[in-house]
Amino acid sequence: PRYKDEERLQLDILSTYNKHIRPDINVTASVDVYASLYLDILYDLDFVNNILTARYWIQLKWTHEMLRWNPLNYKNISRTYLRKDMIWIPSITMCNTMKQSEDKDNPSEVSVYFNGSIEISLIKLLHTYCEINAYTFPFDEHTCNVSMCVSLQELHHAKRTKLTYKSRQAKHSKWDIKFSGGTNGTNYYHYSYVDATMYLRRKCNVGVIAMLIPTIMLTILTAFIFLLPPESGEKVTLATTIFLSNILYLAQIEKNPLINSKKPSLLVLYIMVLSLLCGIASIGSVIISK
Repeated sequence: PRYKDEERLQLDILSTYNKHIRPDINVTASVDVYASLYLDILYDLDFVNNILTARYWIQLKWTHEMLRWNPLNYKNISRTYLRKDMIWIPSITMCNTMKQSEDKDNPSEVSVYFNGSIEISLIKLLHTYCEINAYTFPFDEHTCNVSMCVSLQELHHAKRTKLTYKSRQAKHSKWDIKFSGGTNGTNYYHYSYVDATMYLRRKCNVGVIAMLIPTIMLTILTAFIFLLPPESGEKVTLATTIFLSNILYLAQIEKNPLINSKKPSLLVLYIMVLSLLCGIASIGSVIISK
C-alpha cells in the first residue's frame, strides 16, 4: 500500500460521514462500548479525605457500521488512523471522581479497522473516593471504586459499557494492588455505568516493622511490671516510666494521617490499654505501699 491508497480510503469512508450521528444503521439500537483499564501510576492515598490519586490508561472499543470497507479495494489496507475530532466518539466520563484531568500526552488519533471496529486510548489523572479502613493498621486494606459512565439521551438508546482490568500487574513500593471485575447497569440519572474495584493492601516493609517493634517491647515491659512485688518502689518507677513511654509513642502514632480517619485503629486502642494497665499498676503500688 502507498500513501495515495490510504488517502483514497479515508476520502471514501468520510465522504458521506456525519460525526454527529450515532454509528449505527438502526438508530434505535444501542452502541456497545468496551473499556479496558490499566493502572499506570498510583500517586497518593489521602487517608483523611478518603481520596486516591492515580493515573490510568483507558482503552475504548466499539463498532462503527458506517466506517467499513473491503481491504481488497485498497491494496489490503486493513487499518487506518483518523483524528479524534473527525469521527463520533462515545461520551465517556468517570462518575465517582472528585477531579479528573486529561494528560497532555494523550494520543490524538483513533485506530479504525476494516470491519468497523474502533479503538482509542486515553490517559487520565483521577481523584477517586475510597473506603478507608484503619482498624487493622498497619496491616490495613482499603477498597477503591473506579466508575465509568456513558450519558444517555433516551433509555432505549443506552450505550452499554463493559469494563475490564487488564492482567498487567501494577507495582507499588507501599501497596499490593488487585482489581476485580466490574458490574454494570443504569442509574437514576439515566447513565449507563460500570464499576471496577481496586483493593490496596499495605506491604510489610521497614516502616511497618519499625512501628511494631516498640509495641512488642512495651507489651513485654508491661507484663514485667506485674512480676515485681506491690510494695517494691521499683514497681512504681517502672510502671510510671512505661506509662510515659506509651503516651509518647501514642502521640507519635497520632501524627499518622491514617489514624485520624473515621474508623478507629486497633493499634491505638491496644496502646491505650497498655497505658491504662501501667497507670493502674502504678496507682495500686502506691496505695499498697502506703
